[in-house]
Amino acid sequence: MNLRLSLLAEVGQLVGKSLDADQTAHELARVLVPALADSCLVVVMEPAGLRRVAWVAVDAESTALADSLRDAPIPSRARMLAEAAMATGQVQYVPDLLSHLNTEDAEFERLGLRPTIVAPLMARGEAIGVLALSMLARTGREFVDLDKSIAEELGSMLGLAITNARLFSALADRDRQLRLAMRTAPVRVFGLDLGLRYTMTALNAHDLAPL
Repeated sequence: MNLRLSLLAEVGQLVGKSLDADQTAHELARVLVPALADSCLVVVMEPAGLRRVAWVAVDAESTALADSLRDAPIPSRARMLAEAAMATGQVQYVPDLLSHLNTEDAEFERLGLRPTIVAPLMARGEAIGVLALSMLARTGREFVDLDKSIAEELGSMLGLAITNARLFSALADRDRQLRLAMRTAPVRVFGLDLGLRYTMTALNAHDLAPL
């Protein structure tokens, strides 16, 4: 129990360090594997649909296999599982993911994902993706009841971190656009000497969700 709770403290220090959402997700996955799970997958919802942003497994061979699957279509049942977690805001648990997927994809079968916890990435009451923690068949490891609560907490922490990173990215884009616009000379008005000045302001405190 102490090991698992210490992970929350470590993740809490990690998630606020970077404003790169994908980097934060990848670093989180590296912390959780193998301490909490054999595999950690982070998926976020984007306008085009669900996108895998990080996937780390317990050994080099499994990680390479996971990397080869990152851009592959998400199996329909896996997508439904992620959507269920996002729609309900509740952790989903599957005793045997490979059997649940019922896929004939040889690569997924080789990876051998078995017990799996899927937690929604929550921010301001809205789910923006999922965190999927799995054990591999060959390790024989199992989750304990506390792991579901920890996964839920991790999902909230990462969801807030990703949301804040997106807000800062939007601010940076707006800043660049305004700076480009300011390069255009102002309209000349007879008798007036006009100039433009732009001062970047921070996001409103209410825009950022506390980590």
